[in-house]
Amino acid sequence: MEQYQGSDHCQEQAKGEKNKPLTDLDVVFEGTHDAISIVNVGEDGAFYYHATNQRYRDITGKKEDILAGKTPEQVYGPITGKHITQHLKECLQFKKTVQYQETLELAGSRRSALVQLSPIIEEGQVKQILSSTRDITEQKEIEYHLEEQKKNLQVLFTNSSEGIAFFDSNHLVKDINQRFTDIFGYTLDEIAGKNLDDVISIPDVRKQAGELTDKLMTGTPVLTEAVRFHKDGHSIYLGVRGIAVEVDGKITGGYGIYTDITRDKMAQEALRISEERWQFALEGSGNGVWDWDMETDEVFFSGQYQAILGYDKGELPGYFSNFHELVHPEDWPSLIEAHDRHIEGDLNIVASEYRMKCRNGQWKWVLSKGKIMRWDATGKALRMVGTITDITERKQSEEKIRYLSYHDKLTGLYNRAFFEEEMYRLDCQRNWPLAIMICDVDGLKMANDFYGHHVGDQLLQRIAKVLSNACRKDDIIARWGGDEFAILLPSTTEEDALEVGERINRFCEEQQDLPVQPSISWGAAAKDTEAQTVESLIRKAELGMYKQKVKSSYSTHHQLRKRYDLPVLESPIKREEQR
Repeated sequence: MEQYQGSDHCQEQAKGEKNKPLTDLDVVFEGTHDAISIVNVGEDGAFYYHATNQRYRDITGKKEDILAGKTPEQVYGPITGKHITQHLKECLQFKKTVQYQETLELAGSRRSALVQLSPIIEEGQVKQILSSTRDITEQKEIEYHLEEQKKNLQVLFTNSSEGIAFFDSNHLVKDINQRFTDIFGYTLDEIAGKNLDDVISIPDVRKQAGELTDKLMTGTPVLTEAVRFHKDGHSIYLGVRGIAVEVDGKITGGYGIYTDITRDKMAQEALRISEERWQFALEGSGNGVWDWDMETDEVFFSGQYQAILGYDKGELPGYFSNFHELVHPEDWPSLIEAHDRHIEGDLNIVASEYRMKCRNGQWKWVLSKGKIMRWDATGKALRMVGTITDITERKQSEEKIRYLSYHDKLTGLYNRAFFEEEMYRLDCQRNWPLAIMICDVDGLKMANDFYGHHVGDQLLQRIAKVLSNACRKDDIIARWGGDEFAILLPSTTEEDALEVGERINRFCEEQQDLPVQPSISWGAAAKDTEAQTVESLIRKAELGMYKQKVKSSYSTHHQLRKRYDLPVLESPIKREEQR
């Protein structure tokens, strides 16, 4: 592999040890968690992959034999390959490090990446380009989460690459990369040959830093978080990794790899404060908060969440299985369906209304809203957060309104609007023969005139009870008008409907405790073909009802006038016969 001439260390090796493998560089090459590739610059001006680390091959899914000696266009196709080549040309042209961000399709998922291209120069010519790609998806997600939770919070999370320092066994700096300079403010000329820990530490932490470096010199890798210091004196929170360089079985130095996590720490603190504020706001508004760790199956239920269900704080076990037991069995399938659609991307959030069992065993309606806040690299959902709101009173009001919109207030039967909807809904072949009965209460006006409207209301209520007792549970009974009722009988022939009418007559005769004997005139009709319409059934049933009405109206009129010793009118049927 050609040696990078951007440092004294590599220049020296390029001049005197061209054929000797750099095991220290190889260690860094494989030790960093960035995806790294080395690209040769061909004499024809094209770019050819020379070597890649395991991280690169893992996230791209490309095997070494597919990459080696191939151009970006050959590996990734004309569009993506051309995009990569453009950046490589920029690095080649200016002979300096190129850094840019882009979105990549890696291992089946879209990832945000920070890419750094560094030229490897020999005798003034760029022979190779070192490409370092850092996955910054998680940092991007934290930034987005902060923006989502509070619009006034400034985004504190930014992207960072890694600073690398190469030092010998005496801890003396031999080489640094550009990112190290960006993080700490030092150039190589300023710190070359100096003790690394003396440069980036202060007396209070120097002993601890030196102990870590000594540990590294024994061959033990270092992985920790620590505070180091910028050239101007300000502290920096860092992710620190140390990798020893071993040549011929002897540790000759090491690499210190530094990731600036200062803003990450600030962002995490801001996120914690933001979550506390939002939780306080939600709890104060009466909403309960839940937070589900989908890996461990643990669920955090806030105090208000538990209070809504009648539990004291900390009394409700925090497991998803326990939450499952609280949801009404009839509501569970729709809740799971909405949850699955959210995971699949069909729903931005899960918003579901369902019943939950309270501590006292009663059911309470809640509105739950939730959203998956974290996914892993494979697209698996890891964490879901949401709220619940008690909507029991609203549901009760809605149910009352719905009931009133489809029921007659006096009798409790369905009203005409509901009957007409059902009439057309049930008019299908599977319900044929479909029968309709039209009923009219005999003597309602006379009852109102002689006894008052309260007796007329009692008569209508009693008739409603008679009709309900005479019909099946699935039959639709409605108050059609002032003194008219309608009955919809699926899977009922006209003969069967006539039997229902006779049963109604018998039940009416059994009612003996009202001032007026309940009596109904009715007509029935049924259809069993597409050619017949429900409107024609109604007309036929009304005609049958009117014929009965002529007889029964005179009878009721006769009873009332006779009871009050009033002149009795001549029967209309008798008058018709005399004619």
